[in-house]
Amino acid sequence: MAAFSTTTEAESRCRQMVAAGTWVNAHVARNVTGHIVARFQRFMSPSAPGEGAWVETTDNATT
Repeated sequence: MAAFSTTTEAESRCRQMVAAGTWVNAHVARNVTGHIVARFQRFMSPSAPGEGAWVETTDNATT
């Protein structure tokens, strides 16, 4: 597990995962402790393809 070192790195990961169709929406933010995070929504499931809840991660390996 490696934390995002820059907002550019996190933004790149967001774009990559949305383009791959893994995440529905994504953006970069800072959490309450000041760490860079990617906030994203995954698809709920193949049978219910709507958007799931927002998830937040500091880990650049999260899928």
